[in-house]
Amino acid sequence: MHNTYMLYPWNPVLDMNETTTRFTTNRFLGSLFAEMQLTKDLKYRLSLGIDLKNTRKYNYVSSESAINKASGLKGNGYNNWDKRFSKVMENILTYNHTWNKHRLTATAVYSWQDFTYEDINLSGSGFENDQTGAWSMGLADKSSVSWATNKYSNKLISFTGRVSYVYDDKYLLTATSRWDGSSRFGANSKWGYFPSVGLGWRLSQESFLKANKVITNLKIRSSFGITGNQEIGNYKSLAQLTGSNYTDGSSVIYGFKESIGNGDLKWERTTQLDLGFDLGLWNRMDIAFDYYIRNTNDLLYDVPIPSTSGYSRILSNIGKVTNKGWELSVGGTIIQNKDFNLYASANITYNQNKIKELYGGVDEVSVRYEAGGLARILKVGESVDAVYARHSLGIIKTQEQLEEYKKKVPNTAANAQLGDEMYEDIDKDGSISSDDYICLGSVQPKYFYGLNIGMEYKGFGISIYGQGGHKYASITGAEDYYTNNSAWAMSYANLTSYLLYGENQISNNVHIPTQYAYKHMWSPENPDGDYPTAGAHDVYLSDRTNSNWKYFILKNIQVNYDLAPLLKIKSVKSLKVNLNFQNFVTFANHRGYNPINGDTSNPWAKSIILGINAKF
Repeated sequence: MHNTYMLYPWNPVLDMNETTTRFTTNRFLGSLFAEMQLTKDLKYRLSLGIDLKNTRKYNYVSSESAINKASGLKGNGYNNWDKRFSKVMENILTYNHTWNKHRLTATAVYSWQDFTYEDINLSGSGFENDQTGAWSMGLADKSSVSWATNKYSNKLISFTGRVSYVYDDKYLLTATSRWDGSSRFGANSKWGYFPSVGLGWRLSQESFLKANKVITNLKIRSSFGITGNQEIGNYKSLAQLTGSNYTDGSSVIYGFKESIGNGDLKWERTTQLDLGFDLGLWNRMDIAFDYYIRNTNDLLYDVPIPSTSGYSRILSNIGKVTNKGWELSVGGTIIQNKDFNLYASANITYNQNKIKELYGGVDEVSVRYEAGGLARILKVGESVDAVYARHSLGIIKTQEQLEEYKKKVPNTAANAQLGDEMYEDIDKDGSISSDDYICLGSVQPKYFYGLNIGMEYKGFGISIYGQGGHKYASITGAEDYYTNNSAWAMSYANLTSYLLYGENQISNNVHIPTQYAYKHMWSPENPDGDYPTAGAHDVYLSDRTNSNWKYFILKNIQVNYDLAPLLKIKSVKSLKVNLNFQNFVTFANHRGYNPINGDTSNPWAKSIILGINAKF
């Protein structure tokens, strides 16, 4: 399908038939352990494990694909091989001793882990024929062939000591000290110390509650601890040499350039306080609640530096981030008798994330602006993963609105027409620009919730599990066709939404709108339409398209029946047939093939799984 109305040739059926993709993974997991009882109370355990994973990725798009054929291009493809090998060793010494009303457990752990990664990547385009695909790189255009090889490794060593003490099954104490050493950090900062302590009081064991028939379990608990983060990639603390071509004015010379390292890189540290309780009622209902405050310091982040240094950024430990929230779960058995059981549970979590400090007195850092209208900005007082965009004032539906809008933003709306979208000029400078962006919120839902319902009647059973998210912003649409497969602000990829672009004509990118869009587009014949008119100018992703999203998914509906009573075979104790329906029912207040983020590149798959469980 190719015409002047469309942005690029598009024929998904042809592209699917003319694209060959194969991912092959072979993985071996192995573990071995030995235990020795040194004394009555003292035990030693040695654990060894390996994880070997080999992956081969192959992709070839033939010359007959829609875009290649329309552009007169030949086939293109790649071959990738990678190997991941992990080794782990754990030495665990455990002491258990019980006397009178006391119970003491002490554990000492020494662990070591080594991770190695190797890969080879080959790619090319302009293949002379499609028969051999990307297997014969010699048939590709020589100037297009590229290759890359990598090998890296990292090591993690840990010493852990833990003491757990219980008195009379009422009072509980757990204290842990952990020292972790990572090869990823600077020479003087490889080690981090991470202590924690937890306290618990089981009130239901006290004399004033022990005989209570309503409150059958009550435990209050608190914990305080520090954890570390080392996920920064490899060799970031070191200056590295990379090959590069340069010219002396007459010829191309291959040389090396040095990247900037940071020998002071250290562990990112998160301190967390948690307060909570567990409550049981009538031996059939359970309630759990937790409130937490989590402060993260020394965040690992790429900080901009003056370009006069020859570099643009350096990975450093900067800033502070706070997370506050709570978690609540309620569940229990509603009906329970010989033939019929009904149970249900629900949970909900709330989290608020805020940047408390950046670096050097800076209170705002621009990460990336995308042509469609979205931006990633780090700003003190807002969320770390916040999305920014224009604030929509609605569709221009009358001539009066059009004239008023042109007066307010003459630098932007000079060519505005009926059916275009209006945006707020926050800084009142007469134009709409990135200075007028507002925070749409975090990409993480402010509320997560889940629901589980189960019913059993004689040999028949059904269970339903659903989960949802409420009030969040989306970066869907941050990539278009030309930037597909590239990572955007938060390492998400392939988040193109043709529905967002096509139904709203974002950035003057013209796609064929859907029937749904036509019904919602403003026009003189449809004056209540809330979408921009067909052929609208200068429409961008905004709070109208990318904020206040919510979804709910019935992730799993399982129906089962035990056939054993019908078969009446003595050797068959149980023969359950299970039928699972996964992701069959979804609700969302936004458009797209994925109810969570609207992504068309990764549509939500529906599955039906048949299983049989037999016991003899």
